[in-house]
Amino acid sequence: MATNAVSRLSSLQEPRSIERLPDEILFSVFALVANHHFDPSRQEPSIVVGDCSTWSKDLRFKKALLRVCKRWRIIATPFLYDRVFVHRIGQLVGLVKVLEGCGYAPLVHHVHGRLVVFPHYEELYYKYIIRMLELCGSTRTFSWVAAWGHPNTEPLSARCLTVNLMLHASPSIHSTLKSLRKLTFSLDQPLQKGQASDSGSDLKLTFENLEELTCEASHFEHIEGLSFVSSAFVISRIKKIAINVPPYSPETLTLRVADRQFIYGLLESHGAKLSSLTLDFTWMWRITPSCVSSILNLTPNLQELQISTFAFVAFDSSNVSAGPFPNLEKIRLAISAASVRNGDLWLGSDDGLQGYFRMVESGNILPSLRTIALLSRYFPCDPMDGRLSPSIHEEAYTCLSTWAEKLHNRGISIVDVDDEILVPTGPERWTGRFLEPPDWESDDEDIYTDPEDLTYLPEDDEAYHADITSDYSSWDSEPEDGVSESESGPGGLVVYHNIGSDDAMEALHNDVDSSEGEAEDEMGAD
Repeated sequence: MATNAVSRLSSLQEPRSIERLPDEILFSVFALVANHHFDPSRQEPSIVVGDCSTWSKDLRFKKALLRVCKRWRIIATPFLYDRVFVHRIGQLVGLVKVLEGCGYAPLVHHVHGRLVVFPHYEELYYKYIIRMLELCGSTRTFSWVAAWGHPNTEPLSARCLTVNLMLHASPSIHSTLKSLRKLTFSLDQPLQKGQASDSGSDLKLTFENLEELTCEASHFEHIEGLSFVSSAFVISRIKKIAINVPPYSPETLTLRVADRQFIYGLLESHGAKLSSLTLDFTWMWRITPSCVSSILNLTPNLQELQISTFAFVAFDSSNVSAGPFPNLEKIRLAISAASVRNGDLWLGSDDGLQGYFRMVESGNILPSLRTIALLSRYFPCDPMDGRLSPSIHEEAYTCLSTWAEKLHNRGISIVDVDDEILVPTGPERWTGRFLEPPDWESDDEDIYTDPEDLTYLPEDDEAYHADITSDYSSWDSEPEDGVSESESGPGGLVVYHNIGSDDAMEALHNDVDSSEGEAEDEMGAD
């Protein structure tokens, strides 16, 4: 008994494997935990989705980790409080109390919040959101949206509007405003008569170092809030502005024709300083789209532009006097798969995608343009070909191939998600679905077998095959593992079947049967 007790006591006193790790390794582990599911090289976490990590969502996880031992607390604290996420009013209150009691406020550099606020919590919300801004004077990123309880789309108190509460608290949050580099907030409906701030309407919000500003409208009426950004925001170092109207529902999908004045007003005030502009919205149905030149004329130093082809159309450089715009290097075009299916963008429509291709083809108007990116309007993170029905793949790819070759001669690339080049050297998925099976009876030996180059067939066949290295020699000699002789032609070339066809299903069953046979053989050998 005594021996067992001693052995248990000694085992408890022995440090666990993680406790024996050097500080440098623990440093990296805690950094990974603090920023789990977050890639800072791409973009800030969405204010709509927030961060997927439970470590980042709940302060209880942070507290538990910091209470393990003094050594862990010293190492982990800077990481766990560098970027905080708030999704509930209780988290906001808890965060403020922790920052006040433990002195962690100087460690907070990024604040992301989207939380529902019901009417009986508005006073609490107003008190603690201002207190958080007062404490976090070193914050560089502030992404914030307050969703007011259903059915209310606006707070009962006008002072709870995001911009209005910043105005009320501007003297006490001066250090925070000065420190900010990125600001994301939801636009609110402009204050009506009787709701005006007691401090007067001539107040300014000065952001001395702000470089990126994102304004999100949860309702098309909120786009009027841009008028306040135009008149009251002092942003001398601004470089990037984004205006987003998320397509959550039909009423928030489109803007009215009267809303153009607020967008143009914003660009008249701040457009000359911009190097990047995102206008992620479309106009209401049957409203004539604006010409993209109206945006480019207000942003002479712009290098990157993202717009929707349903909100802005290209111009004919031979008929319209515009530009040149020598600084623009990249255009991101949000298009709709529905319009592609209807043929609006691929069948020669001057108002669609090909209109932009024609606009940049000459190079006189946009001499520095190097990239045209295609994004899905509703699913911007999905590859464009994944949003198209198989029946129009060949037509879409043929059109893109033709334009890619023309624009390639001008030094312009057509790219997909994550800047992946579509054509002529893009991924095989664009052509793999409609490649014709090789004609084994034909004398034509012009058959391409390189799996890395199925998107664009070069004219110089000999030069193409001369560049093939030994890395792909197996593709020219033997069929792939699991591919039966019935699925391959002369020389071991793999036949690509149409998706969903009887041949494809038969090939799948053959693969499954062969895999089961191999597994049984292995079990028998054991």
